[in-house]
Amino acid sequence: MKRIISLILICSVLLCGCSAGQPGSVPQSSSKIENGSSVPQSSSVAESSSMPQSSSKLDMNPPTNKYSSDTEFRRYVKDGIIPFDSAKSDEYNNAMRIYMTYLGAAYTAEHTEFIDSFCFYDMNGDDIPELIISRFYHIYVGSANSDEGKIDWWEDTGHCSMNGPTKILANGMLASRSSSTGSTFTFLQYDKNGTATRTSFFVYLTYNHYEFMGKEVTEEEFNRLAGPYLSAWENEVELNWITYWHAVVGIPNNQPFIQPDEMDNQSAVDAYNKLLSEKFYKFNYDFYRMYYVDDYALFDMNGDNMPELILGIRQGYFIDNEIWSYIDGQLIQFDTPPMWTMNGRIEILSNGMIGYNSRDLIHRFYIYGKDGSCTEKTFNKWNGSFSVDGTSVTEEEYSTRIAPYLQEIEKKAEIEWRPYFEKQ
Repeated sequence: MKRIISLILICSVLLCGCSAGQPGSVPQSSSKIENGSSVPQSSSVAESSSMPQSSSKLDMNPPTNKYSSDTEFRRYVKDGIIPFDSAKSDEYNNAMRIYMTYLGAAYTAEHTEFIDSFCFYDMNGDDIPELIISRFYHIYVGSANSDEGKIDWWEDTGHCSMNGPTKILANGMLASRSSSTGSTFTFLQYDKNGTATRTSFFVYLTYNHYEFMGKEVTEEEFNRLAGPYLSAWENEVELNWITYWHAVVGIPNNQPFIQPDEMDNQSAVDAYNKLLSEKFYKFNYDFYRMYYVDDYALFDMNGDNMPELILGIRQGYFIDNEIWSYIDGQLIQFDTPPMWTMNGRIEILSNGMIGYNSRDLIHRFYIYGKDGSCTEKTFNKWNGSFSVDGTSVTEEEYSTRIAPYLQEIEKKAEIEWRPYFEKQ
């Protein structure tokens, strides 16, 4: 037994990360483990302290605690994401409706970083799955409160998976391990009311130091008390984690973003409105944050007398632009530079060009054609050398060729920006 537990601990210390499982059948909860011991349930562990159900340390609900306000930012959850089942009870399907409403719920712009991924699993054996959310390396478990039409968030381990894995075990436990000088394990077992029993222990094999529930114990006592939990630790359930950004689409609008009388081309109006209703976010992994539409505008970028749709997309403290045009019956996205920089300003100019000026040393211009093409012009002067589009030129030629562009660089376009959230 000593050798088995030691091997389990050593292997556990070497492992890292939070496993996210693949779609498949979900094992049923079981209290039997490989060594024949029983993992104690929340009401049967003398050494475990039953902790009252606590409110979440994070405000997990939308600001107003309402899920359907017309004044708030809402999302649609894609069909088939929520596991509705007509063969199951009304209580089950009502819980699924609450989860679906929550996942598509009202969020202000400040809440768009809320969920990384989510899944469903019955954590307490009542035949109704809980909603499990992963957010910034933390795992949260919530159950549907049908009486109040909301989600009750249960006690969580408070563990960040950057410090070690967090697991959902086949028996419904939420378990985590932190490793530094030793390994600390935490197990939460939820009862039918969502009340958690917390069991934790610590082992430092180098010095043969063992603790269980905060008390130092002998190796033999540790093996007896912690052994069943360590065996259960190896029985992680396979879950279908769903990336949040792939699960939601669109936002409801009572009125179109662009009115029919704003453009001569009704097909372009319809295409722009469809794009605005669906493309409200994307995810920037470099910044690990949401990248969402902040405002939008209509402006003719290529001189064809039909305005392009410009999206002002916020990523953190910066604003980027996406430019879309309706050409030959289809939407085309124009090539655009990053619209923010620490070394110079980038502007949309009155003639439809995008212009960049870095301390009068580097000028760059993006010029759009009626076919959606983009021509880039670059002017560079540095340490007495001059170049145009990467080719060295004399100072006189540089001045001649850049002159017409310099006349435009100060003419910032007058664009009527419209708040994207105004329609929500």
